[in-house]
Amino acid sequence: SRLRNQEALLGEIEFEWLRQWFVQGRKHAKLHPYWHSPIKFLMKSFCELEETTEQIIRLLGKASRRDATKSEDLCETLFDVLIEAFTERSNKRKEWVKRYNDPIFRDLAENEQPFVCPCLDRVEEKDCDDFLSPDLESSIRSLRELRSVFVSSDEQCEGLEDANDDKSKLKKDKKKKKKKKSTLTNKEKKKVASNWNALKSKIG
Repeated sequence: SRLRNQEALLGEIEFEWLRQWFVQGRKHAKLHPYWHSPIKFLMKSFCELEETTEQIIRLLGKASRRDATKSEDLCETLFDVLIEAFTERSNKRKEWVKRYNDPIFRDLAENEQPFVCPCLDRVEEKDCDDFLSPDLESSIRSLRELRSVFVSSDEQCEGLEDANDDKSKLKKDKKKKKKKKSTLTNKEKKKVASNWNALKSKIG
């Protein structure tokens, strides 16, 4: 999905580019001035992507309210994508904390030691809510809570349909099938046996 790709791109920029650049120190940066502009572009892109992610989380938060109008574009899969992505990034950040604390850096000259990345090493929370909290563990907990409310409210809506609509059973069955499909990754969908059997029947 687009969201999954976006989160994967965020992880790649953070760990494969920005961290790799700033861990090498100011001396390295000074010796490679032609990289200054691309790094600035990557930091700008990272912030814009995080802002987009934060906007999506706000939409999911609104959709999780019990009185919210449900949209077909919003489903629990979006929560799962973010939770999985944040968990992976949080684990990688812990590994980078260990790397930054390696005693080897204390023996290096100051300009050869890792230096601060403005968009990653935010000590204080920003006044605005346009960016994700540096504490991804907190964001994961919030997403899990929102997901729980979203799913339970969705089930309650289906229950009301059963009580008030003669055709609700058919609608509910369709929704269940749709929900089941939406929780599968693209890779998992390709492995569904029924799809392969249907293809074989057409070939035969």
